[in-house]
Amino acid sequence: MFSAGRSKPFKVLMIEDTKVVAKALKFLLENRDCVVEIVDSGEKALAILDDSFNCVLIDLELPGISGMETIERIRDSGGAKCDIRIYILTAHEASKTDENNLNEKIKKLNISGFFTKPLASEDLNKILRHQ
Repeated sequence: MFSAGRSKPFKVLMIEDTKVVAKALKFLLENRDCVVEIVDSGEKALAILDDSFNCVLIDLELPGISGMETIERIRDSGGAKCDIRIYILTAHEASKTDENNLNEKIKKLNISGFFTKPLASEDLNKILRHQ
């Protein structure tokens, strides 16, 4: 999945605490020539995130700090990584009130996409098309 003129593979930081989900998504992404780094908490993600990553896939429900708090910290961090493309993955359907609140946060935090698990192949294609 190298773009014309791109000499480095597309590098994804996946923040997902469910091992089965993480392994499945890693397999799908690696089959599209991506390099995937998996961590299971927001704290670990913040410790390793640098400008070598092209995007972040993040679950909202994580141990320790939440996915939303992790995103806020990334955006507030300054430097190149604060502008990284972030895609939210969640297994939960939101109520209408929760959905409205979430939509406001997504706009405020400049989230590139929001997907419900399991992630469909066309959803992965949307993410990778933005490289």
